[in-house]
Amino acid sequence: MPLERHTKGAETMNPVPVLFCGIQFSTNPQIPPFELYTLLEPIPGHPLHSTVSLRTIREAGYIPVPRKEADPCP
Repeated sequence: MPLERHTKGAETMNPVPVLFCGIQFSTNPQIPPFELYTLLEPIPGHPLHSTVSLRTIREAGYIPVPRKEADPCP
């Protein structure tokens, strides 16, 4: 079953299958926690199985779609 595209304002966000890995915390209070995902398909600038932030995925024009049947990231 193909993944559906999402629209954010005038932009179309392409879905990309991912595994949710967790949340990265920093010791620097200026840096807020952020979500990390492993890509199950490559996106521009990031090959298959790269671990990237939600911000990176969105800035590339994608929206993460977690795989429900997969095990979480190790």
